Amino acid sequence: MEIDQPPMQGPAENIDSKTSAEKSLLESRDHKALARRENKDALRALCQDRGLDDTLCKVELARKLITWVSALRVLFKNYSLICAAQCPSTSR
Repeated sequence: MEIDQPPMQGPAENIDSKTSAEKSLLESRDHKALARRENKDALRALCQDRGLDDTLCKVELARKLITWVSALRVLFKNYSLICAAQCPSTSR
């Protein structure tokens, strides 16, 4: 399922494509849909920004990114629950 769009042309397109991919990543829970929507260069850039392996095929890049975001969501959710449980009430 390696479906790539034509390579990005210049810096403006790189930023627009990366921004679009970032938005799609945060909204998506399905790696196959993410891989279909975004081009491989943008997914590779997002993986590089997060310290993930960027040498994989397009679908695997999307899978790595979705897994990374999911783990981050769980971490923040657990952290928020801990903070809420430990913060004393200021109302009397």
